[in-house]
Amino acid sequence: MHDHQSALAWYKKAIFHCENAPLPQRHPLWVMIYTSSATEYHLMGDFSRTLIEYEYALQHISDDSLEIPRIHSEIDLCRRKIIETDVRQTIAFMLDTLGNIQ
Repeated sequence: MHDHQSALAWYKKAIFHCENAPLPQRHPLWVMIYTSSATEYHLMGDFSRTLIEYEYALQHISDDSLEIPRIHSEIDLCRRKIIETDVRQTIAFMLDTLGNIQ
């Protein structure tokens, strides 16, 4: 079984080391760390945090990177999942409220 929390802890350590290394802001290592972290959050179902991690990746990506379309596609997917979750919760709340009225 995959341990998401351990993986996220390693990514946080990697971010710490990148922050303390003389890496330029637009370096592929930053993008790799943030997109990998985003994948972990996505697998955990934390789509809001997934979006944040992808936004961080975009801050560090070069303008000509081939990863940009993939990251935007993942961002769109997360937004759809957030909306779907909100709709399901709203419907469940409405049905529960209607059930309590009777």
